[in-house]
This record gives sequence, C-alpha cells and structure tokens, in this order.
Amino acid sequence: DVADGECVALDMRGHGDSDAPDAVEDYDVCRTVGDVIGLLDLLGIDHAVLVERAGQRLIRIGKCQ
Repeated sequence: DVADGECVALDMRGHGDSDAPDAVEDYDVCRTVGDVIGLLDLLGIDHAVLVERAGQRLIRIGKCQ
C-alpha cells in the first residue's frame, strides 16, 4: 500500500542538481532506467511504485518488482 511506504524523489540526468553530461547518448532510455535501478539498489528497495511526471503533468504510474 502506497500509504505505508516512503517517497523518494530524484532529479534525472540534466535536471535540478544532477549531473548534466554533454553527450546526447548519455540520456538514452537504458541509462535512465539504469540510474533508477541503481538508486533503488543503493537504497535497498526491491518493490516500487514509479510515478513519472514532466513539469506539472503526470505522465505514467507503474508498479515494479
């Protein structure tokens, strides 16, 4: 249940206080997914509900295990 969980917000590459590599290929979907998986691993999270947004728009919600 989401109400019992924690919320983790991250700045993706090139946004907020994150690194901003110059190479376009550093922003491909595989590296983006790898960044998210790496953060989940670092935090010891093995189940998550992912919420993606752009600006003020909700893009997608998905559950992963």
